[in-house]
Amino acid sequence: MVLTYGLPWSIVAAAHRPVLGELNGTWLIWVVATQSLSIVAAGLAPVAPSAWLQGALPAVAVCLWGVGVMLYLVLIVLIFLRLLLVAVTPAEMGPAYWIAMGATAISVRAAAGILVLHGPHSGALVADMRPFLIGLSVVLWAFGTWWIPLLVLFGMWRYVVQRYSRAYEPRLWSVVFPLGMYTEASYTLGKAAGLGFMVSIARAWVWVGVAGWVAVFGLMLVALAQARHTRRFESRRTGSSD
Repeated sequence: MVLTYGLPWSIVAAAHRPVLGELNGTWLIWVVATQSLSIVAAGLAPVAPSAWLQGALPAVAVCLWGVGVMLYLVLIVLIFLRLLLVAVTPAEMGPAYWIAMGATAISVRAAAGILVLHGPHSGALVADMRPFLIGLSVVLWAFGTWWIPLLVLFGMWRYVVQRYSRAYEPRLWSVVFPLGMYTEASYTLGKAAGLGFMVSIARAWVWVGVAGWVAVFGLMLVALAQARHTRRFESRRTGSSD
């Protein structure tokens, strides 16, 4: 609720600020949060304690999914305008832009969770929306797949061309989530819609996600060890001076 209403309200309230220059991939957390609620609603529908909730939660999941998709369309256009119209520095072109792919992935995962609802708790809305859910989910999945080579090129520009520091930064975890969610989205939509090629991609891509997690975790351990060594060195030097 804070993201959905607090964010646009704060933008309007601070109209003197150049908002376009501050846009980046982290704004898509707005989409991720909305689609997460859709996933929860769909997951709870079959086991809800009352028949009323079993019938209402699928509709809630569909509506939240629709809101999340519309938010993604609005924000991704603004992010593209920011990339095209405002100068981007290597520091700004950070890992958070991977959320642009992750937001499509979790939107696909939310749709897959709705598609697997069957029986009396699924409701007529889910049955009527099924062709649309599958069609738009495939479009979102394709667009998310399109993002991956572009994000790799952005990373090469940042680290190879601009020689930005390759040291650990907490924002690197923003890469790990999209990698894992892309696997989950491909597998669940492939199973729900009978798209075998997505399942095959997921079974291969899961190792990309594992490699990303291991790489970032390794960099974090190195950074922690270096920080600990620096503190010990500073402590000894201070003690010697005293």
